[in-house]
Amino acid sequence: MRSSTVVVGLLLMAVVSCRRSHPAEAPLPTTPEATLEALGRAAQGGDAARLWGLLDRTSRWSLMSVQRDLREVCALVRASYPSAQQARELQRCRQAAEAKTAEELFIAYAKGQGLLQPLARVGAPGPRRGTGDVLEIESGGTRVALCREQRRERREERTGWAFCGLREHLEALKLKAARDLVMVRENAESYKGR
Repeated sequence: MRSSTVVVGLLLMAVVSCRRSHPAEAPLPTTPEATLEALGRAAQGGDAARLWGLLDRTSRWSLMSVQRDLREVCALVRASYPSAQQARELQRCRQAAEAKTAEELFIAYAKGQGLLQPLARVGAPGPRRGTGDVLEIESGGTRVALCREQRRERREERTGWAFCGLREHLEALKLKAARDLVMVRENAESYKGR
């Protein structure tokens, strides 16, 4: 009887700790204008973490895929590549392997690639294109793509506006990481045979 109580207690602790490690997403601004303002403030302050919170879900998932694939690249290189080649090959995945979360990877990547600079002029909205759930707004000489998105905040679904202007860029990064992984898997197999 006691062992089942201990098991139930351990399971409850695991559930609670999982819930704490996956908090509700940050609330999105409810208007395109508020999203533009938040983007401008984040960029001007060099706050890549705030930019991560404003990214649309698809963009964030792309970066999560990049991190997953590049972590596997690193593991395969360490396990299978000759030591003379490892240092060079690990350069492509080191940042992803060292980052604890996709958000941390994005912060380092955004700062390294200068993703914040073009958004630093964003502020007051100008001409708009699009209707419904996708808008492109001219602001500060920059075209900013925004998407309407639902996010779960605490126990409610709320609709807001996310920045989706990095979708294509992050999707291309995801495809590159996937190709790198395929190549490294093939190379790892060939090194095993030697």
